[in-house]
Amino acid sequence: PAFVVDRHAFEQNCKAARAAASQNGIPRLRPHVKTHKTSEGCVIQAGGIDSTDGEESLADVIGFVASTLPELSMVVKLGCEYKRKPFIDVIFGVPICKSKLLSIQSMLQELTSATREGCIHVLVDNPQQVIFLEEFARQNTSNENSLPWSVFMKLDTGYHRAGLVMRLE
Repeated sequence: PAFVVDRHAFEQNCKAARAAASQNGIPRLRPHVKTHKTSEGCVIQAGGIDSTDGEESLADVIGFVASTLPELSMVVKLGCEYKRKPFIDVIFGVPICKSKLLSIQSMLQELTSATREGCIHVLVDNPQQVIFLEEFARQNTSNENSLPWSVFMKLDTGYHRAGLVMRLE
Protein backbone atom coordinates (compact mmCIF):
# COMPACT_ATOMS: atom_id res chain seq x y z
CA PRO A 1 0.00 0.00 0.00
CA ALA A 2 1.03 3.57 -0.62
CA PHE A 3 -0.23 6.92 0.58
CA VAL A 4 -0.46 9.10 -2.52
CA VAL A 5 -1.58 12.72 -2.27
CA ASP A 6 -2.08 15.30 -4.97
CA ARG A 7 -0.09 18.06 -3.26
CA HIS A 8 -1.63 20.86 -5.32
CA ALA A 9 -5.19 19.66 -4.56
CA PHE A 10 -4.35 19.30 -0.85
CA GLU A 11 -2.89 22.84 -0.76
CA GLN A 12 -5.94 24.23 -2.56
CA ASN A 13 -8.34 22.40 -0.23
CA CYS A 14 -6.55 23.74 2.85
CA LYS A 15 -6.59 27.26 1.43
CA ALA A 16 -10.30 26.91 0.54
CA ALA A 17 -11.10 25.77 4.09
CA ARG A 18 -9.28 28.78 5.55
CA ALA A 19 -11.06 31.12 3.10
CA ALA A 20 -14.49 29.61 3.86
CA ALA A 21 -13.90 29.96 7.59
CA SER A 22 -12.90 33.58 7.20
CA GLN A 23 -15.86 34.38 4.94
CA ASN A 24 -18.16 32.91 7.58
CA GLY A 25 -16.76 35.00 10.41
CA ILE A 26 -14.37 32.39 11.81
CA PRO A 27 -10.98 34.11 12.03
CA ARG A 28 -9.02 31.21 13.58
CA LEU A 29 -8.81 27.49 12.81
CA ARG A 30 -7.26 24.51 14.53
CA PRO A 31 -7.05 21.70 11.93
CA HIS A 32 -6.93 18.02 12.83
CA VAL A 33 -4.02 15.85 11.69
CA LYS A 34 -5.86 12.52 11.85
CA THR A 35 -6.47 12.12 8.13
CA HIS A 36 -2.99 12.75 6.75
CA LYS A 37 -0.86 12.01 9.87
CA THR A 38 2.18 13.68 8.28
CA SER A 39 4.50 16.56 9.12
CA GLU A 40 4.22 17.76 5.55
CA GLY A 41 0.42 17.84 5.84
CA CYS A 42 0.67 19.98 8.99
CA VAL A 43 2.89 22.48 7.21
CA ILE A 44 0.46 22.64 4.29
CA GLN A 45 -2.54 23.05 6.65
CA ALA A 46 -0.70 25.92 8.31
CA GLY A 47 -0.28 27.64 4.95
CA GLY A 48 3.43 26.88 4.69
CA ILE A 49 6.35 27.91 6.85
CA ASP A 50 6.91 31.51 5.84
CA SER A 51 4.14 32.15 3.35
CA THR A 52 1.88 35.12 4.05
CA ASP A 53 1.42 36.36 0.48
CA GLY A 54 -2.25 37.08 -0.14
CA GLU A 55 -3.35 35.33 3.04
CA GLU A 56 -4.95 38.35 4.73
CA SER A 57 -8.38 37.01 3.74
CA LEU A 58 -7.70 33.52 5.14
CA ALA A 59 -8.43 32.28 8.64
CA ASP A 60 -5.33 32.05 10.83
CA VAL A 61 -4.25 28.53 11.79
CA ILE A 62 -3.55 28.84 15.53
CA GLY A 63 -2.69 25.25 16.41
CA PHE A 64 -3.51 21.62 15.73
CA VAL A 65 -5.64 18.78 17.10
CA ALA A 66 -4.11 15.30 17.48
CA SER A 67 -5.97 12.20 18.66
CA THR A 68 -3.15 9.71 19.16
CA LEU A 69 0.19 9.87 20.93
CA PRO A 70 2.09 9.38 17.62
CA GLU A 71 0.16 12.29 16.05
CA LEU A 72 0.86 14.42 19.11
CA SER A 73 4.55 13.51 19.02
CA MET A 74 4.73 14.48 15.35
CA VAL A 75 3.29 17.96 16.00
CA VAL A 76 5.54 18.41 19.06
CA LYS A 77 8.57 17.64 16.87
CA LEU A 78 7.39 20.32 14.42
CA GLY A 79 6.98 22.73 17.35
CA CYS A 80 10.53 22.02 18.51
CA GLU A 81 11.80 22.57 14.98
CA TYR A 82 9.86 25.73 14.04
CA LYS A 83 9.38 27.18 17.57
CA ARG A 84 6.23 29.13 16.70
CA LYS A 85 2.48 28.87 16.30
CA PRO A 86 0.67 26.96 15.01
CA PHE A 87 3.15 24.16 15.68
CA ILE A 88 3.54 24.83 19.42
CA ASP A 89 -0.14 24.73 20.42
CA VAL A 90 -1.82 21.32 20.31
CA ILE A 91 -5.02 19.86 21.69
CA PHE A 92 -4.96 16.16 22.48
CA GLY A 93 -8.42 15.72 20.98
CA VAL A 94 -9.77 12.76 22.91
CA PRO A 95 -10.68 12.73 26.58
CA ILE A 96 -7.59 11.99 28.64
CA CYS A 97 -6.87 8.66 30.34
CA LYS A 98 -4.35 7.87 33.06
CA SER A 99 -2.15 5.72 30.84
CA LYS A 100 -1.31 8.67 28.58
CA LEU A 101 -0.43 11.29 31.21
CA LEU A 102 3.25 10.46 31.55
CA SER A 103 3.79 10.46 27.76
CA ILE A 104 1.95 13.75 27.32
CA GLN A 105 3.85 15.33 30.20
CA SER A 106 7.14 14.22 28.62
CA MET A 107 6.13 15.72 25.25
CA LEU A 108 5.05 18.94 26.96
CA GLN A 109 8.43 19.19 28.68
CA GLU A 110 10.17 18.59 25.34
CA LEU A 111 8.07 21.29 23.67
CA THR A 112 8.44 23.90 26.40
CA SER A 113 12.16 23.33 26.77
CA ALA A 114 12.54 24.03 23.04
CA THR A 115 10.11 26.96 22.81
CA ARG A 116 9.14 28.24 26.30
CA GLU A 117 5.68 28.98 24.84
CA GLY A 118 4.51 25.53 23.82
CA CYS A 119 1.27 24.11 25.13
CA ILE A 120 -0.51 20.78 24.97
CA HIS A 121 -4.14 20.96 26.04
CA VAL A 122 -6.03 17.88 27.25
CA LEU A 123 -9.77 17.22 27.24
CA VAL A 124 -11.96 15.97 30.06
CA ASP A 125 -15.55 14.81 29.87
CA ASN A 126 -15.86 13.10 33.24
CA PRO A 127 -15.21 14.26 36.82
CA GLN A 128 -12.96 11.21 37.40
CA GLN A 129 -10.54 12.58 34.82
CA VAL A 130 -10.18 15.79 36.81
CA ILE A 131 -9.46 13.75 39.93
CA PHE A 132 -6.70 11.66 38.35
CA LEU A 133 -5.21 14.75 36.66
CA GLU A 134 -5.06 16.45 40.08
CA GLU A 135 -3.47 13.33 41.62
CA PHE A 136 -0.92 13.12 38.82
CA ALA A 137 -0.08 16.82 39.18
CA ARG A 138 0.33 16.47 42.97
CA GLN A 139 2.62 13.46 42.56
CA ASN A 140 4.76 15.32 40.02
CA THR A 141 4.96 18.84 41.51
CA SER A 142 8.19 18.08 43.37
CA ASN A 143 9.79 17.58 39.98
CA GLU A 144 11.47 20.83 38.90
CA ASN A 145 10.31 20.17 35.34
CA SER A 146 6.63 19.87 36.25
CA LEU A 147 4.31 22.10 34.26
CA PRO A 148 0.68 23.10 34.77
CA TRP A 149 -1.92 21.23 32.75
CA SER A 150 -4.12 23.09 30.30
CA VAL A 151 -7.52 21.41 30.41
CA PHE A 152 -10.55 21.90 28.17
CA MET A 153 -13.97 20.45 28.90
CA LYS A 154 -15.35 18.38 26.02
CA LEU A 155 -19.03 19.08 25.45
CA ASP A 156 -21.55 16.96 23.57
CA THR A 157 -22.81 19.27 20.83
CA GLY A 158 -25.62 16.93 19.80
CA TYR A 159 -23.81 14.03 18.12
CA HIS A 160 -23.87 11.92 21.32
CA ARG A 161 -20.41 10.47 20.64
CA ALA A 162 -18.44 12.06 23.46
CA GLY A 163 -18.51 14.95 25.87
CA LEU A 164 -20.64 16.22 28.69
CA VAL A 165 -24.30 16.68 27.84
CA MET A 166 -25.43 20.23 28.40
CA ARG A 167 -28.91 20.66 29.81
CA LEU A 168 -30.77 23.89 29.28
CA GLU A 169 -32.91 24.26 32.36
